[in-house]
Order: sequence, then C-alpha cells, then structure tokens
Amino acid sequence: MQESVATSLGKAVFAFSAEMAIGIAAGFLVDPLSFKVRALEVKSLISDERFLLNTEDVLDWKKDSVFIQNEEVLYTSAEICRAGAWQTKVVKLIGFKVLNQAGVCLGWVKDFSFEANNFLVTQLESSHKRLIFWSTHSRLIPRRQIMKITKETVIIQEQIGEVPIGEEKLGIMGKISIAEEA
Repeated sequence: MQESVATSLGKAVFAFSAEMAIGIAAGFLVDPLSFKVRALEVKSLISDERFLLNTEDVLDWKKDSVFIQNEEVLYTSAEICRAGAWQTKVVKLIGFKVLNQAGVCLGWVKDFSFEANNFLVTQLESSHKRLIFWSTHSRLIPRRQIMKITKETVIIQEQIGEVPIGEEKLGIMGKISIAEEA
C-alpha cells in the first residue's frame, strides 16, 4: 500500500495495550542515504509534547491509523540523540529545494510517497511557492531520478522533455495537457 505524507498526517497512533489513541502523526524523518522513512513524529493528545517513533516499531499501518505495541517505543528527541539510535542524519524533506544537475531550481518538495510495508520513499512531489501558497502545477519525481539529498536540497536527474503535471506542451495535434496524457 502506497501512502503519502499529506494523507498520513493526522493519523491516529494506537498502542495495542491502550484502548484509545495516544497521539497523532505529525511528521516524517527520512534517511537521505537509503531513501527510507526512519521515524514518525508523534504529537501527544494529552500534552504538547512530541515524540519520535522508529518505523521498525510500527506493527500495523492502516488507512486511518498506526498501531504500535505500547507507549514504551516512543522516544523524545533528546533520548534519541543521547542513545545515538540513528547513525545517519535524518531529514524532513518537506520544504527542501529541488535542483537539477545544473543547479537550476525546479521548485520545493511539498509531499512525498512511500510504501507502507517497508517505508521506502517512492516519489517526491515538487511545486513552486507563490508567496506563502503552493502553485497548482506539480512535478512528480520518481526515486530513480533522485541523485542526492544534501542539506535542504534534493538534486535530481531531469528527463529530456519532462513537463510538470498540469502544464501544457505543444504536441502534433496542438496543446496537450499532461494530466490528459496519463
């Protein structure tokens, strides 16, 4: 089952030992080397505290909820830093600048999709920002095009003739919308 960050934010996090939700999904942290979601940021329903949940501790991922064994697998970010639980630096990806190999800005990451069974990132969605709003034109970037994730940037290998979704290109029969082609 493929999930996206946009549809996963706000999912209830349940512990099998508790009968009610213990928090909601508030963010995702990705390992830039393996392109794998390593942690889920969980906002507590009781307090304003935020916890990190290692994706290895997720027992079941449903359409509207996430199940874990118990609350003991939730860590504060300070505990994770002290324990050195992740050797690689993890990043949030949302808001990162997307550049091609020549360094030209193609937009910013506004969403990404991942497989719910193994948490591998499958594609990024980038768009331009107009003031504080996202543009309606988006570009889907498959994982095979991602060359490198550096500090606050994603470098991709652009395909020849690639046009962002929602934009038009001139075809033999005239203007063709990319959304109609797919």
